[in-house]
Amino acid sequence: MLRNPSSGRPGRGPVARGLTVTSGLRGCLLAAALAAATTIAHAMAPPARSDSEDYLARRAHLLEHIRANLLGSGVWDPRVDPPIQRAVNDVGKHWWPRLLAELMLDPAGGRVIAQPRWREGAVAGSLPVRSIIRGLIHDAPDDREDLNNPAVGYLYFSPVGLGWVVHAFPRAVREQDLLVLFTQTVRYEPTLSALNMFTGEGTENHVLMGRAGGYLITRAILQRGPADPASGHLYDEAARLHELARNYILDTARTTYERGLGEWDSSLYYPYLFPCWLGLYEYGDDAVRRAARAKLDWLAATVALRQMDGFFGGAEQRGGATLTAWTSNLDQFTWLWWGERRSPPVFSRPDIGQAVYASLSSYRPPQPVRNLARGRLPSELLRTWHQESKPSYLVHGADSVAGQTQTTFRREEGFTLGAAVERPTGGWTGGDAQEVLWKLVARSGNEAGAAGLHGPVGRDPWRQVGQWENVLFDVWHTPSNAAELRAEAYTIITGRPDGTGEEPGSWRTKKGRDFRLRFPSDTSRPNTVGTREVEVRDRRAVLEVNLHATRMHWRKGFVFLDFGGALVAVRSLNRSYPVVEPGDDGRARLVDAVPDGGFGGFLIEAATLQPPGASVESLMDDLLRRAETLELDRILGRITHTDPQGNRLFFAYQTSGTYVEPEFDWGFGADREGGYAIPAMPPFLFPKWPQGDDHGRVPRLEINGRPFPRLTPGTVYQGPLLSLENNVLTVSDGHSWHRVDYRGETPEFSAGSGTAP
Repeated sequence: MLRNPSSGRPGRGPVARGLTVTSGLRGCLLAAALAAATTIAHAMAPPARSDSEDYLARRAHLLEHIRANLLGSGVWDPRVDPPIQRAVNDVGKHWWPRLLAELMLDPAGGRVIAQPRWREGAVAGSLPVRSIIRGLIHDAPDDREDLNNPAVGYLYFSPVGLGWVVHAFPRAVREQDLLVLFTQTVRYEPTLSALNMFTGEGTENHVLMGRAGGYLITRAILQRGPADPASGHLYDEAARLHELARNYILDTARTTYERGLGEWDSSLYYPYLFPCWLGLYEYGDDAVRRAARAKLDWLAATVALRQMDGFFGGAEQRGGATLTAWTSNLDQFTWLWWGERRSPPVFSRPDIGQAVYASLSSYRPPQPVRNLARGRLPSELLRTWHQESKPSYLVHGADSVAGQTQTTFRREEGFTLGAAVERPTGGWTGGDAQEVLWKLVARSGNEAGAAGLHGPVGRDPWRQVGQWENVLFDVWHTPSNAAELRAEAYTIITGRPDGTGEEPGSWRTKKGRDFRLRFPSDTSRPNTVGTREVEVRDRRAVLEVNLHATRMHWRKGFVFLDFGGALVAVRSLNRSYPVVEPGDDGRARLVDAVPDGGFGGFLIEAATLQPPGASVESLMDDLLRRAETLELDRILGRITHTDPQGNRLFFAYQTSGTYVEPEFDWGFGADREGGYAIPAMPPFLFPKWPQGDDHGRVPRLEINGRPFPRLTPGTVYQGPLLSLENNVLTVSDGHSWHRVDYRGETPEFSAGSGTAP
C-alpha cells in the first residue's frame, strides 16, 4: 500500500514565531503566521528582498483588510430574515481567504467569526473557524446547481483553499472530515462527478484549481497515513488520483512554457492561478516545487511588464471593462509584492482577497521582476516594444495551435498600449465574451493611479485591430449580409439560425452527447455551448474613457485626451469628430457610426508627457503635421498613417478569411467514461468553421511596405525586458537578469548582473 506521494519530502511553508510544531501532517511543518511572521528560507528561494519592512507593513495591512471586509453583506447577509445564503456565486472564492487570514492568528481554528445560517433549519450566529471549515466540507444544500459546492463536486475555488489549510494549519481539519470529502466528491462513480478534482472539466483556471487542490489534499492524506487500517484502500485510491493531478501539473508547466497559456494575460483569472502555483511551491514534492517556481517567475514577470499604477494593461483573453486603477483582484498581489504606491490603496473589490495566499507564501518574485514592476530601469529601457504569441485555448494535444494569436505591447514612462493584432476568434459564443482586444493605460501622476481607454469587452465578429509601437487601429465593419452570416454561425452551434435549440448534428448536441458518455451520472451540469447576441444593424464603433481622469482638446478632426502623464489622440474614421456620450460615474463613450455595408472606427496615437503635463501643444502640433499625409478609406476600411518615428503604417481590414471559437471544455469526440486528467485536442474535437468572403478576422498591417513580423512557433514573448523563446524565460532590468531554462524535464534557474548572456 502506497503511503507517500511521488518523490516526496515533507511540504514546507511559513512558520509562526513561537509556535510549536505538533503531530498530524506527518513530516510537514505547521504553517501559520502572525502579521509580522518570519518565514523558513527555501533552498531555491529567490534573493532576499531589500524592502522587507515595507513588505511586512503592506502584508499586515492587506491581512487586516481581508479580515475586516470579506464575508460582508455582499456575500452573506444575516441582517435579513431569513438570512440570504450564497448572495454571490463561487462561495469558496470568498470564504477560504478569510478563513486563512483568521487561521494566521489561531492555527487551531478556534477564533470565532460571524456565521450566518448555513442551510435551512440551521441557526445564524457565531462559530469557530474550524467549524466553518467542517461546514464547507460537509455542506449539502438543496440547490444542486451550486457548482462550487462539495455536494455537487469539488472543483474551482474550494479545493485550493482547503489544500492550503490542510498543510499550513493541519490542526484546523480533522482526518475524518478529509476522508468524507475524499469518498464523497472526488472519485468517479458518484453522481455529479464532472466537477471532481482529477478529471473535472471547466475553463483553464478551473481545471488548474481542481488539479492543484486535488494534489495538495491527496498529498496531505498520504502523508498522514490511515489512522484506521480498514480505510487503507482509500489511501491506495488517493495515491492513484494524486499521480493523475501531479502529471497534469508537470505537463502543464512545461507545455505552457513551450506554447503559452490558453487563458492568457487575464487580470480576472491570474489571481486564481497564483494561489495554485504558490501552494504547489510551498507544499509540493521537489519536481512539482521547481515547476511551480518556474510558472510563478513567468506569471510575475508578465504582470510586472503590464502593470502600471494599479492597472493591468494590454489585451486580455478574459478581462473586464474597468477604466480606473485598483479595481482588479490582481492589484492586491502587485501592491503586496512591489508596492506601487506608498499609502495603501482603496481596493474596489473588498469581497475578494486571493492575495492572502501570497501573504502566506515564502515566494517572492526575482529582483529583476520587482525592478521591472517599479520602473527601475535605465533610460534606454523606459520605452520598449514587446511581441507575444498565444496558443489555442486547449494547449495540450497534437491539434493545439501555437501562435494562433499575436499580441503587441508598448511600454513607456507615461502609458502602456497593447493589442491582440491577430486574433482569429469568431465572436459568436460565450468563449470570447470576455475578450479585451486592446487597452491603453495612462499614468495620471497622482495617488488615484492610472486610467484606462479601451473598446467594448467581448469579441465582435466584424472588428479588427492593429498596432505598431504607439499607434493603434480599431476598425469596425457591418457586412451587407450580416444577418445571414450570423444565422450561418448560429446554425453550426445550435442547429437553428436563431441560436436556440439543440438540433441533431450541431456542436451543442454533439458536446452534450459525448459529455454524457464521459459522465453518465452527471445530470445537473448545463450544456455550456451556446451563442452570444450579435448586432447586425445600426452598429457603432465605441471607445470607453474615464472623463474624471482626462481633459479633452479638439483640433482639426482629432480629440486629444490629456491624462496628465500621457496624451492620446483619437481620430474617427467616419465623422469629423467622434460623438461623446457621457455615462455614469464619469465614464463616457466616444462613438463612430458603422453604416450597413461600410466601415467605422478609430485611429489612436499615444505619447508620454515628460515631465507630466508638459509639451501638450508641441505634441498636438507634431501629430497634426503628420496628419497632413493621413489617408482614410471609408469604403474599404483602410488607413495610412505616419508614426512619430517616420514609419509609414498601412492598415487594411480583411473581409476574407476564416475564424475559430475558444475551445474551453466544449468539444465533442471525447467519450472515455470518467473523463480525462489532461484535456487535449484530440480527443476533444471542434467544428469546422466557414471560410471565404466576410469571414475574415485578421487585418493586414504593413510597416514601410513590409508585412507585420509575426512571431514563429516556439517564441512566446520577445522583447528587451521579457522574452520566452524555446522554453527559456529571461527577465532583464538592464542591471541584472533572471533566467529559467525549461528545455529539459526539470527547469533550471540562473541569475546575474549586467546583460543576460
